[in-house]
Amino acid sequence: MTVKATLTHIAFCVKNIEDTAAFYKKYAGLDVVSQRKEHNTRVAWLGNPRVNDRLIIVLLEMPFQASEAPSFHHIGMQVDTAAEVDRLAGLARDEGILRMEPSDHGPVAGYLCIIRDPDGNGVEFSFGQEVVETLSGCGDYASDAAS
Repeated sequence: MTVKATLTHIAFCVKNIEDTAAFYKKYAGLDVVSQRKEHNTRVAWLGNPRVNDRLIIVLLEMPFQASEAPSFHHIGMQVDTAAEVDRLAGLARDEGILRMEPSDHGPVAGYLCIIRDPDGNGVEFSFGQEVVETLSGCGDYASDAAS
């Protein structure tokens, strides 16, 4: 039996939901689409169907220990142009949160920069990554992507 799991969300522990939600709104166009309190923990879901109609970022407001720097743990988001990567990097540079300057990493990875969110998580903004092309050669994905 082949397992076909779909990635639905990524969850981060955060210090302050409002600060982190504002970052993802500014840099990725994501909005708070749901909020609740669960077991004394504030939870917010961020999403935007124009950005990705199947992926949510979940924020869990609770104590945590940030990764030690430098860490390359990150989530990746694609933008439409290299100029948009540069624009976002400029904003982040001005705010002192640019982790990696924009640079071209060649085929597959493309042109990218990495920005730190308010909780120290890395967010990669890229243009020209070959995610779909790379996955299209992987077994069942090729037939699923064609349908």
